[in-house]
Amino acid sequence: MAGTTTTTASPFDALARSWERSLRAAGRSPLTVGSYLESLRIFEQWRAEHDIAGDIDTIDRAQVEEFIVWLLDHRSAATARVRFASLKQFFKWALREGEIDLDPMAAMPPPAQPTREVPVIGADDLARLLDSLAGTDFDARRDCAIVWVLLSTGLRAGELIGMTAGSVDLDAGTITVIGKGDRERTVGIG
Repeated sequence: MAGTTTTTASPFDALARSWERSLRAAGRSPLTVGSYLESLRIFEQWRAEHDIAGDIDTIDRAQVEEFIVWLLDHRSAATARVRFASLKQFFKWALREGEIDLDPMAAMPPPAQPTREVPVIGADDLARLLDSLAGTDFDARRDCAIVWVLLSTGLRAGELIGMTAGSVDLDAGTITVIGKGDRERTVGIG
């Protein structure tokens, strides 16, 4: 038909849908599933831009290494590690499913990531922050409690947001939260 555009499906389209179903059935978080699929899409896009054709069974270690080198040249080391880990999971799954005979990443080490020092709030800045929370109204008390819980427990913001009144045991001095991977953990509060 005139005016109709057809798009050619990627060799990975059906595999990506199947892998997504498998990840969701395994209870992976929507963010993890999205990140994995985004990595696969970026890898397939990179292959297309570099005129690398072929189905999944034509991918070898050298091709994946070239992709990782490209990522390291164009993105951060952390991004390269995320894409590496995602593709590693994809190829492990493809091997289990019989889509490939050999995992091209089987013995491939992840790209190195330089260690960065995490900035720590200085004593003066912390004192100013706590001073700014002075007050007796609801908002001031809530904000002060949030800051003290974060300071004394090391909770992630998502764990704090997911707390309920039942999460806190004042007698025991603990908070029970649901963390990464839907794992429950209990932390002491001071």
